Amino acid sequence: PLPLATLAADTAQTHVVQQGETLWDIARPIADAQGQDIWEVIYQITVNNELDQNGDLKPGQKLIIRY
Repeated sequence: PLPLATLAADTAQTHVVQQGETLWDIARPIADAQGQDIWEVIYQITVNNELDQNGDLKPGQKLIIRY
C-alpha cells in the first residue's frame, strides 16, 4: 500500500469511524454509488488502511477511502 500521506494527497476521502460502525456500513453506500461489488469495496478499504483480517474498527479511527 501507498504511504498515508500519498493516499491523502490522492483523490481519497477520509472517513472517521463512528461508534458501532462496521466495514459493511461504510462500504455499502460507496458500492451502491460506484456500482461495485461490496466485497471489492471492503477489500479496498482493508488494504488501503492496513486493517487486519477481522476488519476491527475503533470509534474515531480515520480510514482512507479511495474511489
